[in-house]
Order: sequence, then C-alpha cells, then structure tokens
Amino acid sequence: MTSRRTGVCSERNTDRNNDKDSQVERQEIIKTHDKTKTEERQSSKEKTMTKHIETRKKIRRIADVSTFKNLLEQTTLSDIDKRILILHYLDDKDFRYIGDTLGFSESTIKKRHRKILSKLSNML
Repeated sequence: MTSRRTGVCSERNTDRNNDKDSQVERQEIIKTHDKTKTEERQSSKEKTMTKHIETRKKIRRIADVSTFKNLLEQTTLSDIDKRILILHYLDDKDFRYIGDTLGFSESTIKKRHRKILSKLSNML
C-alpha cells in the first residue's frame, strides 16, 4: 500500500511542480509584455513631447503680434483657448496666472494648452 501512496504523492508533486513551472512561465511572459507596453507608451510620450516642444518653439518664433493673431483666426480654437495662447505667448503669463484670470485651475490650463498645441502642430 505504501507504494501506491508514494506513487500518488509523486504524481501530485509532479503536477504541482509542472503547475509552478507554468505559473513562472506565465509570470515571465506577463512581465515581458508589461515591459514592452511600458516602453511603447514611453516612446509614444517622448514623440508627443518632442512634437509639443517643436510647436512651442514655432509659436515663440512668431515675433509679430498681428501674424500671431492671424494664425489664431485661421484656427478652429475656442475663444478661451485663443485667450490662453495670447496670455501665455504674447503677454508672457504663467499657467497659474492664466487659470486665476480665466477661472480655471492651473492643471486645467496646462491640459488645455497641451491639446491646443496638438491642434496647432498640424497647422505649423
């Protein structure tokens, strides 16, 4: 009888070891997948940041106020978005000041500014 029990126990142990091995393999696959996704997100963020930085530089190069306002007239931006750009780029106001002036939080102004830049990047 002992041999039967030992055989059953060894089968169970083998099954457990196989389960542990497959769990480890799954965990490694998940880690690799997560790492790949993280790298893709970081790459996408870097591309977006680079695009925003380039757009900001192009906007700052517009020295003439009338040229800047003509650019704004050609866009489909809302009046508030246009006001954000004017305050930030022409009047050199920071986002906190703009938020206080327009009645929004600083983070809201930053988010709107980022969206505005992505819209303008196609035009510039």
